[in-house]
Amino acid sequence: MKLVLDASVILKLVLIQDEPHREKALEIIKNFQIDLVQIILPSFWKYEIGNILSTKEDNFADFYKFILNIGFSNHEFSNDELIEIGEFAKKYNVSFYDASYHILAKLTNSVFVTADEAYFDKAKKAGSIVLLRNLNLVA
Repeated sequence: MKLVLDASVILKLVLIQDEPHREKALEIIKNFQIDLVQIILPSFWKYEIGNILSTKEDNFADFYKFILNIGFSNHEFSNDELIEIGEFAKKYNVSFYDASYHILAKLTNSVFVTADEAYFDKAKKAGSIVLLRNLNLVA
Protein backbone atom coordinates (compact mmCIF):
# COMPACT_ATOMS: atom_id res chain seq x y z
CA MET A 1 0.00 0.00 0.00
CA LYS A 2 1.30 3.45 -0.94
CA LEU A 3 0.26 6.45 1.12
CA VAL A 4 0.63 10.21 0.98
CA LEU A 5 0.28 11.82 4.43
CA ASP A 6 -0.38 15.50 4.99
CA ALA A 7 0.76 17.64 7.91
CA SER A 8 -2.45 16.96 9.84
CA VAL A 9 -1.39 13.30 10.03
CA ILE A 10 2.38 13.71 10.40
CA LEU A 11 2.04 16.12 13.32
CA LYS A 12 0.08 13.54 15.30
CA LEU A 13 3.35 11.64 15.70
CA VAL A 14 4.70 14.28 18.07
CA LEU A 15 1.74 16.35 19.26
CA ILE A 16 0.38 14.16 22.02
CA GLN A 17 -2.19 16.31 23.79
CA ASP A 18 -5.73 16.15 22.46
CA GLU A 19 -4.78 14.51 19.16
CA PRO A 20 -7.64 12.30 18.03
CA HIS A 21 -6.65 9.23 16.02
CA ARG A 22 -2.99 9.55 17.02
CA GLU A 23 -2.81 5.77 17.40
CA LYS A 24 -3.79 5.38 13.74
CA ALA A 25 -0.96 7.72 12.67
CA LEU A 26 1.49 5.71 14.78
CA GLU A 27 0.20 2.49 13.21
CA ILE A 28 0.96 3.90 9.75
CA ILE A 29 4.55 4.66 10.76
CA LYS A 30 5.03 1.23 12.33
CA ASN A 31 3.84 -0.34 9.07
CA PHE A 32 6.18 1.95 7.13
CA GLN A 33 9.16 0.94 9.27
CA ILE A 34 8.58 -2.76 8.53
CA ASP A 35 7.98 -2.10 4.81
CA LEU A 36 4.27 -2.92 4.80
CA VAL A 37 3.43 0.54 3.46
CA GLN A 38 5.30 3.07 1.36
CA ILE A 39 5.02 6.77 2.15
CA ILE A 40 5.80 9.54 -0.29
CA LEU A 41 5.48 13.26 0.44
CA PRO A 42 5.80 16.45 -1.59
CA SER A 43 9.28 17.91 -1.16
CA PHE A 44 7.98 20.97 0.71
CA TRP A 45 6.63 18.90 3.63
CA LYS A 46 9.75 19.59 5.74
CA TYR A 47 9.09 23.33 5.57
CA GLU A 48 5.41 23.01 6.39
CA ILE A 49 6.07 20.78 9.40
CA GLY A 50 9.02 22.91 10.51
CA ASN A 51 6.92 26.06 10.34
CA ILE A 52 4.11 24.59 12.42
CA LEU A 53 6.38 23.06 15.05
CA SER A 54 8.64 26.12 15.36
CA THR A 55 5.70 28.40 16.03
CA LYS A 56 3.77 26.11 18.39
CA GLU A 57 6.17 23.82 20.25
CA ASP A 58 8.77 24.48 22.94
CA ASN A 59 10.36 21.13 22.09
CA PHE A 60 10.70 22.10 18.42
CA ALA A 61 14.18 20.66 17.83
CA ASP A 62 13.46 17.26 19.38
CA PHE A 63 10.12 16.87 17.63
CA TYR A 64 11.46 18.05 14.27
CA LYS A 65 14.51 15.77 14.40
CA PHE A 66 12.28 12.82 15.22
CA ILE A 67 10.06 13.45 12.20
CA LEU A 68 12.97 14.21 9.85
CA ASN A 69 14.67 10.95 10.80
CA ILE A 70 11.68 8.79 9.83
CA GLY A 71 12.99 8.73 6.26
CA PHE A 72 10.03 9.62 4.07
CA SER A 73 10.49 9.61 0.30
CA ASN A 74 10.12 13.02 -1.34
CA HIS A 75 8.65 14.02 -4.69
CA GLU A 76 9.69 17.15 -6.54
CA PHE A 77 6.87 18.30 -8.81
CA SER A 78 7.50 19.09 -12.47
CA ASN A 79 6.20 22.32 -13.98
CA ASP A 80 3.30 20.46 -15.61
CA GLU A 81 2.41 18.82 -12.29
CA LEU A 82 2.43 22.22 -10.59
CA ILE A 83 -0.06 23.49 -13.16
CA GLU A 84 -2.23 20.42 -12.51
CA ILE A 85 -2.11 21.17 -8.78
CA GLY A 86 -3.24 24.75 -9.36
CA GLU A 87 -6.13 23.65 -11.54
CA PHE A 88 -7.19 21.11 -8.92
CA ALA A 89 -6.98 23.76 -6.17
CA LYS A 90 -9.21 26.09 -8.16
CA LYS A 91 -11.71 23.36 -9.07
CA TYR A 92 -12.19 22.19 -5.48
CA ASN A 93 -11.60 25.58 -3.80
CA VAL A 94 -8.73 24.29 -1.64
CA SER A 95 -5.22 25.55 -0.94
CA PHE A 96 -2.42 24.84 -3.38
CA TYR A 97 -0.53 23.12 -0.54
CA ASP A 98 -3.39 20.74 0.24
CA ALA A 99 -3.98 20.07 -3.44
CA SER A 100 -0.29 19.14 -3.76
CA TYR A 101 -0.70 16.18 -1.42
CA HIS A 102 -3.83 15.06 -3.20
CA ILE A 103 -2.35 15.30 -6.70
CA LEU A 104 0.76 13.47 -5.50
CA ALA A 105 -1.45 10.57 -4.42
CA LYS A 106 -3.09 10.51 -7.84
CA LEU A 107 0.25 10.69 -9.68
CA THR A 108 1.75 7.83 -7.67
CA ASN A 109 -1.34 5.61 -7.44
CA SER A 110 -1.34 6.16 -3.69
CA VAL A 111 -4.00 6.99 -1.13
CA PHE A 112 -3.97 10.49 0.35
CA VAL A 113 -4.49 10.26 4.12
CA THR A 114 -5.67 13.38 5.93
CA ALA A 115 -7.17 14.26 9.28
CA ASP A 116 -8.48 17.53 7.84
CA GLU A 117 -12.22 16.94 7.60
CA ALA A 118 -12.91 20.30 5.95
CA TYR A 119 -10.50 19.49 3.13
CA PHE A 120 -11.88 15.97 2.81
CA ASP A 121 -15.43 17.28 2.46
CA LYS A 122 -14.37 19.65 -0.35
CA ALA A 123 -12.24 17.23 -2.36
CA LYS A 124 -13.50 13.70 -1.68
CA LYS A 125 -15.19 13.52 -5.08
CA ALA A 126 -11.73 13.57 -6.69
CA GLY A 127 -11.00 10.15 -5.18
CA SER A 128 -7.71 8.72 -3.88
CA ILE A 129 -8.38 10.14 -0.39
CA VAL A 130 -9.37 8.80 3.02
CA LEU A 131 -9.78 10.36 6.43
CA LEU A 132 -7.21 9.09 8.91
CA ARG A 133 -9.90 7.76 11.21
CA ASN A 134 -11.31 5.60 8.38
CA LEU A 135 -8.01 4.20 7.09
CA ASN A 136 -7.85 0.41 7.14
CA LEU A 137 -4.28 -0.86 6.92
CA VAL A 138 -5.29 -4.51 6.80
CA ALA A 139 -4.83 -5.77 3.25
